[in-house]
Amino acid sequence: MPEDQNTPVPSYWLLLVGVFLLILPLGFFLVGPDRATDAERYLRVVSALGGGLIGAFIPGFLRIELPYAKAGGALAIFLVIYGVNPPGITQKLFSDLETVSSDWVAAAKEARSSGAISPRRPLPVGLSQSRSNFETAWENARTTEKTALPPQLVSEALSLTLRLYRIQEIESETKPTAFKWADIAIAYFEQINHREFLVEALLDKAALYLELSQIEHTDPDSWRAIAQAGDKVIARAFSLAEAKQKPDTLRLWSRFFYNIARPKSGNLTKDWDNTYLLASLEKMEEAYSLDPERMSNATQLARTMQKAAANPPQATDPLWTKKLRATQEKLLRTWENNEAALTSPTQRIPPLNIIAVLTLNVVTREWLETPSGQSEERGTGLIREMNDVAIRAQREAITLLPSTEWEEDYDFDMYYDLARMQGVACRITSDAGLQRPEAFCNEAFKNFAIAKKRATSIQLNASRQAMISDPIAAAIPEPAKTKIANLLDDPSTD
Repeated sequence: MPEDQNTPVPSYWLLLVGVFLLILPLGFFLVGPDRATDAERYLRVVSALGGGLIGAFIPGFLRIELPYAKAGGALAIFLVIYGVNPPGITQKLFSDLETVSSDWVAAAKEARSSGAISPRRPLPVGLSQSRSNFETAWENARTTEKTALPPQLVSEALSLTLRLYRIQEIESETKPTAFKWADIAIAYFEQINHREFLVEALLDKAALYLELSQIEHTDPDSWRAIAQAGDKVIARAFSLAEAKQKPDTLRLWSRFFYNIARPKSGNLTKDWDNTYLLASLEKMEEAYSLDPERMSNATQLARTMQKAAANPPQATDPLWTKKLRATQEKLLRTWENNEAALTSPTQRIPPLNIIAVLTLNVVTREWLETPSGQSEERGTGLIREMNDVAIRAQREAITLLPSTEWEEDYDFDMYYDLARMQGVACRITSDAGLQRPEAFCNEAFKNFAIAKKRATSIQLNASRQAMISDPIAAAIPEPAKTKIANLLDDPSTD
């Protein structure tokens, strides 16, 4: 017998449909807050309809009288819910955390661009309050509120939080608060399964281990733990990284290996750990091959190559001299392509300094490998390169240094490197029989004296030892070398 066409829909089905329609706006906000905002009027009607269906299932009768309508029963419930506007309430629920997060990101970016953030100064009061507001809102928010936020905003807010704590905890051997927020960021992006921002969060945590690899480097047990933990984090980041993230990941990996390759004594003129140093170079060569036009890639490649070439057994291998020259040419080419866009002192100083130092190393090695019969011709070309490339770049870096927060930390290094360049130029002009080698020798002495006044006791002791162990310092000719050694040894000029 055919089913009666007038059989009513069971009431429980109306209830289920009503519940579904009532909670549908919440689902929209969880999946796509931006789309939910655009569809608020539609969702308002849907939720009111769902409430009316639920009302039809509940026994009793409701009658309302509004300025614009009179209704009873399910229609009355529809009008009440439409007037309350659940989607609007839901949107406000999520927008509070979003507003606080947006305010924090904007304040932190403005402070960073204006130079208001420094490890030597407390945070500005307004910035500190903005961060505190975000931390409180984040810690008190429900998971649904957090996951409703745009992932880009969350990534920036959490990253800026841990980065500011990283600056404030610059001298800390554990950086507890920075690590706390790094782990919060990682857990969040694991939870929402957002691969790109998870990699960014892992790189932020790896940067903390990068700093700790310097702070703890004289403690073997701490160094080993940091090396293992940091390597594990970076390896995971690389395994998850998208193609566009791989150069940054490899560059950070290279910097991490570079740091833990440093001599455990803290004296950077001593031999470095060649295994970690060459691992650093390998990672950086891969990063450069993926993005050769990025200045930071060329700079880090040059720095790593320069140090690897100076370390035994590479220090006496002519093949590594050729590698140095090839790397210098890449660096100069990348600098030429990027220079116009690098306008601030903090953008220009690192590449200028490594251009100068790498050129110094290339010129010194090529001069020492020059056959005796070619000294005058070869010397003329190398002196021109030392003047026009190395010394010019180093002088510009020195003039820019006072405009940055780096002056107190790096003024010794800058003048010391300039003096070494002039000392080698003195050697080449003297050996090649070129004119006025004493001019370079006098400039070298003058800048060694300036460097000494700015040196810490550790830097001063290292520079004294370098007059014997450093091939570049050792290349300075007599009597200039003895005069400089006496200057560094003379306590009356400290």
